Amino acid sequence: RHRLVLDTEDTMSVPAFLLVPDGRQTPGSAVLAVHGHGPGKSRICGVEPGDEPGNDYAAELARRGHVVLAPDLRCFGERLDWNPEDHYACDTNLVHQVMAGWSPLTQNLWDLMRCLDVLAGHPLVDGERMGVVGFSYGGTMSLFLAACDERVAAAVVSGYFSSWAESHKMPWNMCGSQVLPDMLGQMEHADIGALIAPRPLLVSSGRDDPLFPIAASTGSVARLRRVYEHLGAGHALEHEVFDGEHQWHGDAAYTFIDERLA
Repeated sequence: RHRLVLDTEDTMSVPAFLLVPDGRQTPGSAVLAVHGHGPGKSRICGVEPGDEPGNDYAAELARRGHVVLAPDLRCFGERLDWNPEDHYACDTNLVHQVMAGWSPLTQNLWDLMRCLDVLAGHPLVDGERMGVVGFSYGGTMSLFLAACDERVAAAVVSGYFSSWAESHKMPWNMCGSQVLPDMLGQMEHADIGALIAPRPLLVSSGRDDPLFPIAASTGSVARLRRVYEHLGAGHALEHEVFDGEHQWHGDAAYTFIDERLA
């Protein structure tokens, strides 16, 4: 595990962990692992254990032979500034960024694209075999990144893909880094997913997830499947539904990444 810092703007740096499998000597697959809400990259890299086992998906992907880059998103991990206890950094950041004419979601998206630059330029990475994996907030960013950057050859969106219209009904759901102005009613998860087609996409959904209801997830995947099938790529879209709530579930994700980036 290597610690690195990359500059994405003149006044903005991104700390990250680069995980390189033991014995890797030739260019191969790579994954950009995006954390959810919580302590940032340290949780998914196994540096800071979580309450639930199995959240170290960045470390597990490296153990399975992939080069993995795991950055901190803005306001998380090493990029979290001090905040009063009654202020949530994500939401406070949205207020300040909107005043300055910026969008936190697009700023994080820019940072992740630059992370792909780093991976693509690594001597042990095949730029044609790069994927992205993320849970919850990381699922948000994985969905948008795969839609906006065709270098993503395969994507795993876990604990997120459903419907903004349905998630909007849940009190305290979403955060300042997951929204765009006027998005409600203008576009949906399936619309963003359609920009990924026909590239491989795995959606992982908990049957009892209260934040992203399973009915909305299955309906949105069904809608997106019509796009994939129209492009002759129905096999490239997978939907894992597991017994559980809002949690990472790697059973299908690891196999999907192993096979799609082989």
